Amino acid sequence: MQEQNFLVAIQEYIMQILKLPYQVVAVCTEIWVFGYETIDIETWMPGQNKYRETHSADSIGGFKLVD
Repeated sequence: MQEQNFLVAIQEYIMQILKLPYQVVAVCTEIWVFGYETIDIETWMPGQNKYRETHSADSIGGFKLVD
């Protein structure tokens, strides 16, 4: 978790330096086979009039069996 938080902090720092509007999103991991937590950074895309994922940080812990 500490490394994942560090990666997200670096990504946010870059977005702030570039003065780009962004949002941090904690993604539900029940749909993923890998990983315990995924944090995405979505950047505002004015041409599309919506936020789109530009960065991601996952905490991988092992495999999970899905029925």
